[in-house]
Amino acid sequence: MIENRELHVGESGLWIPPELREFNSQIVIRTPRSTLQHFGTGPLDPYYGIIDESHFGSADSLEDARNPSLAPDRVSIKPQGEPTYEFEVDTDPDVRCDGGRSTDESERDEDWTMRMSNSPDRGPVELFRVAWRRYTRSDTDHDEDGGQA
Repeated sequence: MIENRELHVGESGLWIPPELREFNSQIVIRTPRSTLQHFGTGPLDPYYGIIDESHFGSADSLEDARNPSLAPDRVSIKPQGEPTYEFEVDTDPDVRCDGGRSTDESERDEDWTMRMSNSPDRGPVELFRVAWRRYTRSDTDHDEDGGQA
């Protein structure tokens, strides 16, 4: 059953259950920190790289928490025209769950992760994630253009 799964955040981003990877026109993902709308018709990758552990934490520790009711460790995923699914998220990078997947699915996701780590297209995504982490750090001041003050 999809609602009883615990998702996890790893180096590749938020793990999305296979049942929610395919959608018709848009999918909305809400974390304590933000709301993201993903438009398209193709399936999502197993890991959604824009969401990392910085999207989770207590509402008080997140600057401008958009969805404080999800704090500290919950995410909601809503494909257009379908119900909203809410999940607990394991944000400890050292201990990751398998999301209740079978061994075959786990191996496929590991293969995908290995292909992505060797892919020449990985660069811009990783650069964006690093820049986003640096920009969203609560202990760093930024000027209006997004640079460090």
